[in-house]
Amino acid sequence: MTRDDLIILYRQQGMSWPLLLAQGFVESRLDPQAVSGAGCQGIAQFAPATWQECVARGWAPDGSSPFDPLLAIPAQARYMTWLQARFPSKSIRQALASYNWGLGNVQECCVYTGNSGKQKYP
Repeated sequence: MTRDDLIILYRQQGMSWPLLLAQGFVESRLDPQAVSGAGCQGIAQFAPATWQECVARGWAPDGSSPFDPLLAIPAQARYMTWLQARFPSKSIRQALASYNWGLGNVQECCVYTGNSGKQKYP
């Protein structure tokens, strides 16, 4: 898959394609075969448990692999949209933090700091 193919795929996702593309670049340098030291896989660097959550939610087919960018990129967009909806302000920053650190960790931090996601940052 060429970089142009990837850009076309990112553009088809119905949310900010530059954001998704940048996220993919930061996560894996757009390498569909990337594996992190923590065991995250593919272009979107899904942890195995998170990929299984995507499968359970119907965002990827049973038996599929996060190494397939045709499946991983749409799952990345759906997962980011789902994470964003978990916060009252629909904060993309909190969704990005949740993608990397885990939703529960970010929600706990919001409770601890008294910021439910409504506070705006410059």
